[in-house]
Amino acid sequence: LRIGIDMAATVGQKTGFGFYVENIVRALHALPSSQERMKLIEINRIKKNLRTPTRIVWDQIGVPLSALLQQVDLLWVPAFSAPYMPTPVVMTAHDIYGRMHPEQFTGPARLYWSRILPESMKHVQHVLCVSEYTKQTIEQELGIAPERMSVVPLAASDAFRCVDDIAWIKQHLKGFGLKHPFLLHVGTLEPRKNISRLLEAFAFAERGETQLVLV
Repeated sequence: LRIGIDMAATVGQKTGFGFYVENIVRALHALPSSQERMKLIEINRIKKNLRTPTRIVWDQIGVPLSALLQQVDLLWVPAFSAPYMPTPVVMTAHDIYGRMHPEQFTGPARLYWSRILPESMKHVQHVLCVSEYTKQTIEQELGIAPERMSVVPLAASDAFRCVDDIAWIKQHLKGFGLKHPFLLHVGTLEPRKNISRLLEAFAFAERGETQLVLV
């Protein structure tokens, strides 16, 4: 089975989408039976971050053309929107945040969240949801039948592991200027991440010597 995978999210400055795709592709390649049962066809013609308008064109034209040229039997779209094409398509749904909060988006981004992403979920053969909440929200908001969706929870990369070398830990924390216990926030600095409220809460908290770290 030749499975095409859109790798566009892994180029440039990766966000959560990119790390998700990068790690799951690595895990699929490592499956003992993968070579017997399937061949992963990485669609990796994009070499830089795409802005929303260009990204939509790539999703709807570039991806299906590349998939057809490489004769894939199944296309998996792990992020963004899915194209119309004769080959069966499966996509991953991370959330429909922009449909729930359209006031936080304008122009092509609002079009993507309000029309293109929902339509993608409606016409693909199957939707992989990253959580039960995502699946329930999509069912309620878009009316997609639950049997057309499966929940596949996210997992941590194997880069994350327990470290018990105290000297190593102290050395690296010192390099980041961290001398005390800290609260860690990981994510982009988009307004919808509500960093301002986090800063306000931290400022008013009884935090002692705890530091706030934004990554």
